[in-house]
Amino acid sequence: MKLFIQKIPESGRVYEVDVNAAKLRQRLADRTDIMRLSDLHAQVNAERIEQVVTLRGEVVFDLFYVCSRCADEMEATIRLPLRMVLMPRSERPGPAEEDEDSGYHNGRVIDLSGIILEQVALQLPQVLLCDIDCKGLCPVCNANLNDGPCDCGAKEKG
Repeated sequence: MKLFIQKIPESGRVYEVDVNAAKLRQRLADRTDIMRLSDLHAQVNAERIEQVVTLRGEVVFDLFYVCSRCADEMEATIRLPLRMVLMPRSERPGPAEEDEDSGYHNGRVIDLSGIILEQVALQLPQVLLCDIDCKGLCPVCNANLNDGPCDCGAKEKG
């Protein structure tokens, strides 16, 4: 979705944005732990003061993945916040002043779908777990330790 900067009201406007799962899959192509994704839906409030645009909202999608510790297949609804301030590229500060919550636009148009995909790629955890306390697999017999201790005696040997 393209936003024309001059059409964004100073009082703000809410935009509903849907992004095809295939585009996110391309962005996350190196993530072998992700099996499937749903389409993304974002609700974004855009406000403009002169040429500075502030975006606030939330991105929601379903994720089917393999837990990085126990290898169980999991499904989760992911909700990520979206907060960015976009300035004209001509007002670009020095490298020390840049952060992931700010960005730049060309003075005419903002690619809202592209910003959403970028933020999801940045915010999605690099290690996806079924539970924060996941015990993982036994290094000897590969038993899922979340189901209880294994019978191989790995603790006795190690």
